[in-house]
Amino acid sequence: MSLHQLSLSGVKPFLSRTVMIENIKKTHKYVAAIDTYYKNNIMKLATSNPEKEAIEMSCLICDTKYPVKPKETWRYLCPVCYKKCYLQLKQNRSGEEIRNIILSLKAKTDDTNTIIEKLIEIAKED
Repeated sequence: MSLHQLSLSGVKPFLSRTVMIENIKKTHKYVAAIDTYYKNNIMKLATSNPEKEAIEMSCLICDTKYPVKPKETWRYLCPVCYKKCYLQLKQNRSGEEIRNIILSLKAKTDDTNTIIEKLIEIAKED
């Protein structure tokens, strides 16, 4: 085995560990976004009176608080993000697909403007 081969043999495991660590970080960020969304909203739903009260939920994109009737808990976006992004994407995608796209973008960046720009870009591609 040459000196060059010996020096490269230690590089691949290091690179694969680095890639694994980056993937773990991305996964953690994705799970954290989902966790935050559900922790903020499910407890409010459990303690609300579904017939009378509106609850305050957090937008999945911009984290803005907005009121929602308990029977409309499927709404995961504030009215502004709904108009900017959801309506454009809804023409060619299901609600679940849109939510998954938002969560994957949220895992990559916390910047609201970047997420909105990417969603609009995706809608234009469709």
